[in-house]
Amino acid sequence: MEVKKKLEKRYCYIPQQLVEDIVRECKVCITRRTSKRIPPMCPIVSEGFLNHVQIDTIDMTTIPDREYKYIFHIRDHFSQFSYAEQAQSKLAKEAAAIFLNFCFIYGPPAILHTDNGEEFIGNTFKQMLSFWPTIKMVYGRPRNLQCQGLVEKGNDILQVKLGSWMEETGKNDWSLGLKYIIWAMNNQYCSFHKTIPYNMIFGQFPHNETNMSNILTTEDNCKNKLESFITKENSRLNSFELEDSEMDDSKSENSNFNNSENNSEMTIISNYNNEIIESDNINIQEIEETVER
Repeated sequence: MEVKKKLEKRYCYIPQQLVEDIVRECKVCITRRTSKRIPPMCPIVSEGFLNHVQIDTIDMTTIPDREYKYIFHIRDHFSQFSYAEQAQSKLAKEAAAIFLNFCFIYGPPAILHTDNGEEFIGNTFKQMLSFWPTIKMVYGRPRNLQCQGLVEKGNDILQVKLGSWMEETGKNDWSLGLKYIIWAMNNQYCSFHKTIPYNMIFGQFPHNETNMSNILTTEDNCKNKLESFITKENSRLNSFELEDSEMDDSKSENSNFNNSENNSEMTIISNYNNEIIESDNINIQEIEETVER
């Protein structure tokens, strides 16, 4: 339109279509024009567990739980198995420590897919990856559904479930509820695999369907359960100690009784020996008297 207005000042009756055709074929305009074409998407192909793993951070600074303000979420692309831990900061050392925990439990992935966040491109995180030099790093744009679609979708599910848990319990200690939410996500039916991620990884279903929401409602409840367990264990150990002391007392009584019996037997034997010696002496005296006579 700007080109047409400039031309209309000098010329008349120039069609709009002609101006557009000339601008479209102009070499200068082509070099300055920004490309709006979206590059073709390359689908992620995963052949098994830990073949392609994505990691991302969830910002929880608006509702911090004591010193915890972030969540690091790791998600396997093949099985959609999730692993998450709370973190105090969004530093590379926090990300490296959480990823190390994941690798030591489940094993290192073949491909690690992250965004261009500072916590993933820093030297600390790269030094941690030197433990497993075969891991291939793939970087994508942050909060981009085309690059980080799986983990971003997992983040949305985790945040929704965590928010529902906080509303039901009326608590803000989401670091405690995070464990329950991850367990629930890993035991949620997947329409693509026709099973749950837990079964995809371990080849079996959970042995017991525990209602962990009653256990993880508050941290105080967990502390009370732990204290009651400790008191029960202490009372059990004390009962064992009393039984041991009673057994020791009975053993000491038996030993004293045996010692007394042994002493009595020794006295009897010694008295018998003395009697024998006295009788022998008497016999010897009688023999000597007869000899003298």
